[in-house]
Amino acid sequence: MQISAMNVLRFAIPCLNTKKELRKKKGVTQAQLADAIYVSRSLIAKFETGASYPNKDTLEKIALYFGISVSELVGMDETI
Repeated sequence: MQISAMNVLRFAIPCLNTKKELRKKKGVTQAQLADAIYVSRSLIAKFETGASYPNKDTLEKIALYFGISVSELVGMDETI
């Protein structure tokens, strides 16, 4: 399934806590995740609070880091 920018934004709002919960469950700090995907820690915080949304490339990096699909990351698996 192709994930368009519109789908990402549509599912990003309800799934903001998913990213934070996944990060905390794995025992990873915002700084560690940021370093691993080459973004700032403050940008990770913005993703988690909804002040900003990751672009497609960043979503792919986060998903790869955690070993899950982008669909799982943005909570789309239940609708597929």
